[in-house]
Amino acid sequence: MSMSEYNLLLMVFFPTVLVLIAFTILLFRKQKDAYREEIESANKRITLLESDLRAVGAGAIGVGQRLLQVEQRLGATIDKQEALEQRDPSAVSYTEAGKLFEMGASTREVMENCHISSAEAHLIELMHRKGKTNA
Repeated sequence: MSMSEYNLLLMVFFPTVLVLIAFTILLFRKQKDAYREEIESANKRITLLESDLRAVGAGAIGVGQRLLQVEQRLGATIDKQEALEQRDPSAVSYTEAGKLFEMGASTREVMENCHISSAEAHLIELMHRKGKTNA
């Protein structure tokens, strides 16, 4: 191979190699930028999901606290219901009779609603009237 052929080969080969190297570098930079954008987008999505997760967690805590309150009220209601079921059905609520008198019920209505005798109804009515005159 002569020197002129060698020079010609070098003049064609090196610029071609340099162009290929430059093109490869540009491709790698472009790909690196694309990966960087994907990573930034993924980080933003992660941040949003973390925020959503915190909100869901806070909501779950609130629901849990509310559920505990409802369970406590339910327990108290069950206890009251059991106490009412165990109460003697023949026991009369004289307080209820007094309330009926306060609402203007007649002696007969109180007797029927509270299942009490006429004497009991009259006695409650007298106590109710005395309480009104003293007040």
